[in-house]
Amino acid sequence: MKEVRLAWKEGQRPAWMPEECLHELGNVWLTEEYQNKQLQNKQNRASAKGGSLHTCGSITISEHKRRMMVATGKEPSLPKLFLKTHKKKGTGEFVDKRSTEVVVTTQPSSWFHPEIEKEIERRMARANEESNAAIKQLQENYRKEIDELKKLIISSRNQHEQDDEASK
Repeated sequence: MKEVRLAWKEGQRPAWMPEECLHELGNVWLTEEYQNKQLQNKQNRASAKGGSLHTCGSITISEHKRRMMVATGKEPSLPKLFLKTHKKKGTGEFVDKRSTEVVVTTQPSSWFHPEIEKEIERRMARANEESNAAIKQLQENYRKEIDELKKLIISSRNQHEQDDEASK
């Protein structure tokens, strides 16, 4: 898209892009909102923190999480997901200094201790069960309310029919 925008700035357009599309894109690129976002992104890329690097490529982190769930049969912990998406496959090195600092400064020993992992999983399972129970209760309450509303509607219809017949 960068090439298209640069061509547009020079008054040109790619042969494959219809003129109307380029015109519409040009209108977007001229907006103050787009200009501000572009400036903010430029500043972010140039900042001392750097960008947010990961090894996901075009695959989203949530898709990596889903694939890990399929492979293991359970939801991966955040530390495991972080390692999967921030370490290089071949070397096992972190993609950047910032990723290394995240692991070092967030008490990695507690991340991977099996007992802590098991306790976290147990608590998550209990929270999911409680959440599911609450959802089921809400659904049951809504069903009851809907049934009551249906009864009221039927009763109202019957009353109107009786009133109509009485007025004939």
